[in-house]
Amino acid sequence: MKWVYVNQPSVYIRKYQLTEGDNTKLVIKYNLDQQSVRISSEENHRLFLSTKQDYGTTGLF
Repeated sequence: MKWVYVNQPSVYIRKYQLTEGDNTKLVIKYNLDQQSVRISSEENHRLFLSTKQDYGTTGLF
């Protein structure tokens, strides 16, 4: 398995695919503008948002 970077038309989105041979196992899209990560597999989709908390630390939920 290996991670492959996929070019996107938007400068704000980074897309990576985890591939095994010709099959795509997992897709990760990172949105720089919204500070969010979307993880997708065949039937599952998850969205994680990053927020600023006290003292400048960042949290994901």
